[in-house]
Amino acid sequence: KWPSSVGLSSIFDALLIVAAGILVLAGAWNADFLVYDDLAHIPDNPQLAPDVSVLSYFEPKTDEAFFPITLLSWRLDRALFSSWMPATWGSWAPGVRSMNWLYHVLAALALWRLCLELGLSRRASLFLAAGFALHPTACETVCWATERKNALAGLFGFLTLWLWLRLERQAAPAPEAAVHAGSGGLPPGATRVMVCLFTYALALMSKQSALGLLPVLVLLELFGG
Repeated sequence: KWPSSVGLSSIFDALLIVAAGILVLAGAWNADFLVYDDLAHIPDNPQLAPDVSVLSYFEPKTDEAFFPITLLSWRLDRALFSSWMPATWGSWAPGVRSMNWLYHVLAALALWRLCLELGLSRRASLFLAAGFALHPTACETVCWATERKNALAGLFGFLTLWLWLRLERQAAPAPEAAVHAGSGGLPPGATRVMVCLFTYALALMSKQSALGLLPVLVLLELFGG
């Protein structure tokens, strides 16, 4: 449920953030896969073959990076685009980049909501989220198909931070929570921890550098919660 303060102005801000993400992709959307490493990770990756079990993505291997959620997203891309897009565009790379854009924009929107949840003003929140969406390094994340890892880690990472604060605000008052805990239910805050552990695990399984968000969670709990 959206906060009561959300109205036309917030919808307008969200559309601006989405538009900023579109600018990042402009001019590169219909380019082919990069020879550098796109081919090995996506179209020629044997792990993405239809007969490979998706459960194998979650088995750590000594000679490969561990990002099963990213592999799953590429597997979805293959199912959605590889059968028809090459006949029209010569490659299904545009479909992959479109999905990169979608995940990147969702990450920017999650950052925007996080800033508002922290108490920043509407203008400051919009500036930070749009700045994230338009930052030069965002071009690499969106246009370089293999860098899907960054977009997914950002999306699930920002979502974790937002949920951590949002669920705390919506938690039951302490006396009621204590009564609930004493009746055999979950202890206060357990639901928040479990939900955020799940979304944070998704971030880590998208790219391991999401580990850097852990101290941010600690700081939010100490000073922002």
